[in-house]
This record gives sequence, C-alpha cells and structure tokens, in this order.
Amino acid sequence: MSNRDKSPRIKPLAILGLVGLGLMLRLLLLNGEGLWYDEALTALSLRLPFNEMIGERLAAGHSPLYFTVLYPFARVFGTGEIVMRLPSVLASTLSIYIFFLIAMKLFGEIEAAFITTMIYTLSALNIYFAQEARMYAFCVLFAVLSFYYLLIALERDGWRAWIPYLICTVGLLYLSASTIPVLFAQLVFVLIKRRRIVPFLITGSAVAALYLPMGLFYLRMGRLGFIEWLPPINVRTYLELFYGFGFRPIPVFDAKGYYSIYLRSVEVLSLVIVSGSVVAGFCHGLIRRDRSTRTESSVSRDTFLLSVIWLFLPLALLTAYSFMKQPMLGPKRYVYMLAPAFYLLLGYGVHSVRRKVLRRIVALLVLLLFCITLVQYYLTPTREDWRAAVRFLDEHYESGEVLFGDLSTQVMYRYYGYDESTIIMDIRYLSDTGFGRGWVLMRKKDFDRLAPLFETMKQYYQITDGGPFYGLQMIHFQAR
Repeated sequence: MSNRDKSPRIKPLAILGLVGLGLMLRLLLLNGEGLWYDEALTALSLRLPFNEMIGERLAAGHSPLYFTVLYPFARVFGTGEIVMRLPSVLASTLSIYIFFLIAMKLFGEIEAAFITTMIYTLSALNIYFAQEARMYAFCVLFAVLSFYYLLIALERDGWRAWIPYLICTVGLLYLSASTIPVLFAQLVFVLIKRRRIVPFLITGSAVAALYLPMGLFYLRMGRLGFIEWLPPINVRTYLELFYGFGFRPIPVFDAKGYYSIYLRSVEVLSLVIVSGSVVAGFCHGLIRRDRSTRTESSVSRDTFLLSVIWLFLPLALLTAYSFMKQPMLGPKRYVYMLAPAFYLLLGYGVHSVRRKVLRRIVALLVLLLFCITLVQYYLTPTREDWRAAVRFLDEHYESGEVLFGDLSTQVMYRYYGYDESTIIMDIRYLSDTGFGRGWVLMRKKDFDRLAPLFETMKQYYQITDGGPFYGLQMIHFQAR
C-alpha cells in the first residue's frame, strides 16, 4: 500500500490518540486535591432548588448557563469532588478535538496541527481548569467552537452555515461576561479577511439580541461594583498572565531547597524556549517573505492573523476596561478563553522554522518542557487543603469550643464538615466573644494580615499550631 493510500487514516488515528491522552491526563489525580472556595460555592449552590440556585448565582454576578447544565448532573450524581469536576474534564477533552480541527484548517498540514494540539493537550493551565468545578473549561470549549464554526461559515455560501456559529457564540456569552471581547476579535478578523461581512454582521446582531437580557443585567450589576475586589493591573499582571499560559497556572509558594532551585531552573529554560518560539512566530508573521504557493501563503497569513487578533485584541480591550471601569486582568480565569490563541501562536512559531529537522528538534524541545512543567503541576500543590484541615478539625473539635474564621472558612466547612454542632464565628469578633477555648482556621495570607491580633491573644491564651495544611493556617487557643 502506498503512502498516499495510508494518508487518510493518519488524521483519525492522530486525533484519537490526542483526545485519549488528554482525557487520561485530565482524569489523573482528579480528586488529588480538595475543592477550593469557588468550587465549593458551585457545589453548595447546586444543592438548592433550581430557582433559588439561579437567583443566588445571578446575585453573585455569574452567568446562568454553566449552573443550568450542571444542575441535573448534580441532582443525579450528587456534589462530590469528582462529580463536580467531571463535566469540566469532558468539556476540556472535547476542546482538544475542536482545537485540532482549527489547527488543521489554519496550518493546512497534519504535522503542524498535531504538534500545536499536542502543546495544547499538555498545557498545565488547560489541565488545571479541566480539574476545576467552574465554568472556565466550558468557556474555552465554546470559544474554540465559535471560532471553528466562524471559519466554516466564512468558506461556505448560505445562511445555514451561520447557525452553529450563532448557537456556540450565544452559549459562550451566557457562560461568562468576560468572553465578550472575543466577539470584537472575530469582527476584526472578518473585516481583514473581507469575506461574508454582511452575513457576519447580521449573525452578530442576532447574537447581541439574544444576549441583551443578560447584558442589561450585567450593566446594572456593574453599577453596583460586583467585582471591585479585583486588584489593579500592572506590568507584573501581564508577566504572570503569559507565564501561566506557558508554564504554571498557580505560582509555587512553598518550594524550598534544591527542589526550589530545580523548579526555577526548569521554568527559566522553559521561559526562554517557549517565549522565544512565540516571539519568533510573531516576528515571522510580520516580516515573512513567502515563497510558497498562494494557497499556502493564505493559510500562513490566516494562522498568524487569527492567533494574534484572538490573543491581543481582547487583552487590549480588557486592559482599557480595567483602567476606565474596574480591573479584569488579575485572575487568569478571566482571560483563559485567550489561551488557545497563545498555543496557536506558539505552534506557528515552531512551524516558522524553515529547516524540517531543526523544526522538529524545536518542537520536541517545547513538548518536553511542557511535559516537565506538567509533571510539576501534578507534584506541586495548587489548591488550599481545606479538605484535610476541616476533617482534622472535626476529629479534634470538642464541646464548648468555637471555630473562628471568615467567609471562606464558613463556606468550606459547610461543604466538608460533618459536625453540625460546630459554632462558626467571624474572626473580627474574636476578642469580643469571651470564649475560653476554640480554633482559628483561615487562609494563610489572611491569617498573616491579622498577625497583630494573634500577638495580643498570646497574652491571654495558650496557642498551639493545629497542623500543616497547604495554604492554610490553623491554631488552637485556650485561656491560660
């Protein structure tokens, strides 16, 4: 059988292997860490009646689609850790397949599409959100679906081609308001392409009309300042953002000794290689001199344009909004829908190496570094260990004691705790209650801010450490 006869079988085998690998990586250690605060809020809200659940999530400024999808799932299977995270695993795994289809359309050849999708599959950032009971894996899934069907609609005649794009884009918006800038990136891409502009504008108007009720709701919530807690943006914000796209979703705080040196050395090497490939791709897209056919040149131009516009235009819009209204660039989850564009640009940078042997060496090195950082993700804690802390507290809690903490403490104990007699009080009233003994359980960074209060307590109470729990601080106090 000739190579030509074998070529149609390569694509299904390649994508099947990628999807299978992606699913395995996303299921690996799925409940290795307990839920964190936002995940616990998701689980607790799904225990409410449907109307109450939607009302509570809307009041918190969340879009309703993710919780609507999860509600019947939670009613059938419960709100355990694996059950809560499994829908995100499935959404992230499906996004691998759609991302591969986008890469095939943009690169026009299976090797480049395979390498780029492999990078996407191995990304620790993607796996982190795939293992989180929140809507962000769904946001990326609907973002790649929206862009894929946009590319399809731009190639075909007739209005039917725009229906899948309409459905996926409306779904994207109803998952999170932070995805709105993606539509402006699509608009600019269509205007530059100069194809199907009128059908796109009509479909975009339909998207806006379908999203209008939610948009008006968000405008009202915006006047109330429902995300004013987000920190102001600075240069470090962007450095941490792109660092997270390439290497690790959450910084490592507790790494020490040789392990810390190892982590930093690997990350510096990864930073040089991966960032160099991204910059090389960007520069190649700006100054390239294509000697290939017109079709290949068009594919190369579309790959560069789509990845750059998808990545940088929404980022610019969110930056402008952050300075004019309120910050939006602090947590990576609010810009996670831009991550696929980063991996496309990275794949484009690797593919821009002219010599085939050198290109494959660079690709293997990038994939190796992503594998190393992925192993680090599995070995390094990324979420506060509320599960172990609450279980320890339940085992040692005695009648007559009280638990002090903040809102995080209350939410996490509602999810993990089983002792209904536990009294939970706000840490702000610790000095006014007169309890002779009890516990304090808080996030370490919040605990550290209250250091003067606990120094004062030492004059009147005997204080002992409750045990080491990642990201948390627990103490037991008893009157002298």
